[in-house]
Amino acid sequence: MSNKNNWNGILIIDEFIVRRNNKIIYKENNIKNIFHANGQFYFLKILFQHLNAPINYYLGLDNRSVLTLEDTLSSLEGEPIGKGYIRQNISAINFQINQNQNGNYRVVGPTVTFNATTDSWGPVKNIFLTNASSGSEGYLVSSARLAEPITLNPPDSATLKFAFAFSN
Repeated sequence: MSNKNNWNGILIIDEFIVRRNNKIIYKENNIKNIFHANGQFYFLKILFQHLNAPINYYLGLDNRSVLTLEDTLSSLEGEPIGKGYIRQNISAINFQINQNQNGNYRVVGPTVTFNATTDSWGPVKNIFLTNASSGSEGYLVSSARLAEPITLNPPDSATLKFAFAFSN
């Protein structure tokens, strides 16, 4: 997958920062994503077949070498297990709707933080959005690839600011 050819919609990673000892050691902005077929199916079921909208979404990290339209949660590779890593829970009530300069709407989520609290974990190079708190039962909605893989060591943290949108 090449970031240059993907749509910057659904999951928009506005900013991704890794800090070590309160100093920024990695920063990336405006990361493009792929809206997986599995995620498209999920949203269409919510919109047109009255599937209940989720109360929570989850952001996670993994190390797939290639992101494809057909990826599902079973496609995840190298998602850290334990060592202070967990998929980050985002409550659907913690979003704000705003309008950008082009007149398009987006939903802005809270800042999310991943911590290496007990041991090192990584490398990871993908951020993903799902409706599953763990495991492979659920929908893989979208994934975004970092320009460089990252590894976190205690007490490192990775924070991201994100939004959802249907257009740029």
